[in-house]
Amino acid sequence: MKKFTAQRINEILLLYRNGFSLSKISSKLGIGKTSIYYHVRKRFGKKLRDVVVNESLREELGEIIGAFAGDGNLSFYRKLYHYKITFYLSNYEDDYAKRLVKLILLVFNKKPYIWNSKKSNCILVSVYGKKICDTIKRFLTWENDKTFSVRLKDMNSLDKPFLIGFLNGLVNTDGAVNIPKKRVMFATISKELRQQASKILNGFNIPHCNYIVKGKNNKRDLYCFEIGSKNGVLMYKDLIGITNSYKMKQLDRIKWCDRRESNPRFELSPNIGKLVSCR
Repeated sequence: MKKFTAQRINEILLLYRNGFSLSKISSKLGIGKTSIYYHVRKRFGKKLRDVVVNESLREELGEIIGAFAGDGNLSFYRKLYHYKITFYLSNYEDDYAKRLVKLILLVFNKKPYIWNSKKSNCILVSVYGKKICDTIKRFLTWENDKTFSVRLKDMNSLDKPFLIGFLNGLVNTDGAVNIPKKRVMFATISKELRQQASKILNGFNIPHCNYIVKGKNNKRDLYCFEIGSKNGVLMYKDLIGITNSYKMKQLDRIKWCDRRESNPRFELSPNIGKLVSCR
């Protein structure tokens, strides 16, 4: 058997990982199927798991899509037909990284891998597969700058379990819990994404405020929502939930007074931003 370079073997494995049959790989690379099968079996065993989208797991699928909208990235390397999805998490969110691995395996029948990036000081969860990319693009749309323009493609067609998971995924990645102020918060530079998140909260009658933090030194504006009342926070916890264990522990640390707490007056300094709406 002809000995291949490491780069050539990597091309074979990436094409197979992305769903190409042995025949198609053979035709594209000009390599015999026997040689291809040898390297594929050596690396993956008898059979690599096929990507199968389990559409019935609506809340889990919604959470994956929400987490991608918050902190995900999609890469395509044309030369290798290499489709890669990566989630970027803070270096203390290893538990949520493990949850994403379980969710993706459950919904797509594909196991991602986790690695720590010393350069970016974060945890990365990556998975390969064209079908996964296609599924993400079926629910989300964006222009050249994904972070600035990402939003749901057709929010009105989505069911409540999916929207619950989607909002959960957004807060799990781009959200925060402020213990001293007893608030659940979310911030993004995508104006439409914040508008959609607010619409989901309205659909569940969860009181919240929307506001804008003006960017300084050429930074973009932040579009935010905050849930700042006891009633609102407890409704969010019960109806939507937080499956990021780090943020859930923060939420559990909030101490409520025994007396009934009404909605606090929302105050925002004019030097920070602009209040858009409260309900």
